[in-house]
Amino acid sequence: MNTFETHVVSPRGNSRIVVGNGALARLGELAATAVKGRRVCVVTDANVGNLHLEPALASLRAAGFAAESVALPAGEKTKSVEWLVTLWNTFNGYGLTRSDLVVALGGGVVGDLAGFASATYLRGCAIVQVPTSLLAQVDSSVGGKTGTAQKPEGGGYGDKRISSFMGYLPADDPKVAILVAIDEPSTENRYGGTVAAPVFQRIASDIMRYMEVAPSEQVKASEKVAQLTKVPDVIGTERARAAALLRSAGLVMAAEGEGTVATEMVPRPGTSATKGSAVMVYFAEQGTKQEKEGLESVVPDLRGKSLKSAAIAAGLSGFALSPEGSGIVYKQSPAPGGRYLKGTLIAVWLRTQ
Repeated sequence: MNTFETHVVSPRGNSRIVVGNGALARLGELAATAVKGRRVCVVTDANVGNLHLEPALASLRAAGFAAESVALPAGEKTKSVEWLVTLWNTFNGYGLTRSDLVVALGGGVVGDLAGFASATYLRGCAIVQVPTSLLAQVDSSVGGKTGTAQKPEGGGYGDKRISSFMGYLPADDPKVAILVAIDEPSTENRYGGTVAAPVFQRIASDIMRYMEVAPSEQVKASEKVAQLTKVPDVIGTERARAAALLRSAGLVMAAEGEGTVATEMVPRPGTSATKGSAVMVYFAEQGTKQEKEGLESVVPDLRGKSLKSAAIAAGLSGFALSPEGSGIVYKQSPAPGGRYLKGTLIAVWLRTQ
């Protein structure tokens, strides 16, 4: 297994970064060097958990950890105070101490929520970020951070978004920090990495020229042109076809999403990109009956459960939870047994017995 390792040094502590094929198999070995404790809680979501949770737990347990897990519903709605409290309660239920460890298996919401929960649990415990896609790895890296936030409407959160990206430059000697925030973008894909990051790139390039900061690599104009290729349009194509089109142009596909058809891509079709670089392609489900069934799940019976147990059960089935009251769940809506789209909010009412 080929891996690349580096370290990020800061006044508040150092971080070890390991990148490579099969690095997940070393999770237990690497985690054992990070903490003294031997309890760990792996935080993931229903999508990533189905693919990577068992290998992660096996690696941790082989290294001597008492490893438990919690699966959250996939999606931005999970980034909430209710789910933060659920994680705190879960950590406490598993007996985690400040010497133990939290593992964030996945990027985006999982990385953000698990990171904040670990930092605020018992005044902070260690965390290992394990992003599982190229987008998640960039999202979890040093130098820039994307953001996609729902806007509050009528006491809740609606469909409107604020897409953002914040970064600094130059990377090796930061002097300028830039925040790009786009209110209610009109594009179909409203991720910060899709909408705000390209704006940051243009602004940063202009500032670098104004500061007379030279690129880290000087390339002759003729060589630079030879390294560029035109990004083909893969929107509307299926995964295999999209990968083949990009490969024929000398590019690599980085897929995001569980669907079958490409709905968005970055960089956009027709733009120039360096040969060998990655093109992020977002996939969504088609509207066929079979594919819709993959987006649905059966509502579990949450009655008689504590808030923590109900949250875990709902998350494992792909649903979000909206609790009211405290104690034990005595009523829920939708009712158990029905089929609903994953991500649907299950309202539960709790009372003390």
